[in-house]
Amino acid sequence: MFFVALSFKNLDFAQRVKERLPLETCQAEKQNTYLAKTPLFYKLNSALDCKKDFRLIRQNQAWYLANNQHLFILKSGELEELFISSLNKNISLLAPKKLFREGEGFSLKINATYPTSQDYVTLLNVYENGIVTLLQPSVKYQAGMQLPPVENQTEFKSSLLF
Repeated sequence: MFFVALSFKNLDFAQRVKERLPLETCQAEKQNTYLAKTPLFYKLNSALDCKKDFRLIRQNQAWYLANNQHLFILKSGELEELFISSLNKNISLLAPKKLFREGEGFSLKINATYPTSQDYVTLLNVYENGIVTLLQPSVKYQAGMQLPPVENQTEFKSSLLF
């Protein structure tokens, strides 16, 4: 019969990073403008008392934040703290209603405030495990356009995610 004793520090992400990063002479680094607004980065910047440039990396079926040669694995709850909803007044997606039944078809109307003749629209679905699927290939933007385009005679189907 064998017994194993295990000891570990149950620290939140910001504290784990603080223990491993050399911060003696911390010089503020430019951060990704999206990531800097997330709850996880607010915690990181506060704990480190310094802004460090982190990159989000996906490898070995896990998400990491990297700074220089340091990699920090993100747990599922920590990964969720990298998502924010931000209002962009220049573009809007409008669904015909707020709630759908499973399997119900729908389309989206797209409106942009400052479109140019060079604008294209692509819809992607990003799952929490990092898989990205293409919902709508790139199409040239037209005022008040609908996705999927009317000429395709198709529609999106609502479904439940588990």
